[in-house]
Amino acid sequence: MKHNAVYVLNYGPNTRMPQAGLHMTQTDGLAWTRAAANGLKTKVNSLAVHPRDANVVAVGAADGLYLSRDAGNHLEPLVRGVQVLAQWFDLNGEHL
Repeated sequence: MKHNAVYVLNYGPNTRMPQAGLHMTQTDGLAWTRAAANGLKTKVNSLAVHPRDANVVAVGAADGLYLSRDAGNHLEPLVRGVQVLAQWFDLNGEHL
């Protein structure tokens, strides 16, 4: 099922996101939810949202590639020890 989820990394508070961190919206930016991002301890370079499941997000970071299946609350490392600058899901969401 398609969705309209958008993830952003906010480095400072603003009128829609009162705390810095990883945030997600499914309401075209009207309401944002902050993710705990547990397991992520380094600089984020890129984000990719699964095309069919809004809760699945891949994070490219200075120390590897991470995957969350719970809207960014818990991130598990998939690749370690290399900087990841970009990642994507294919259009069907079958491959990262």
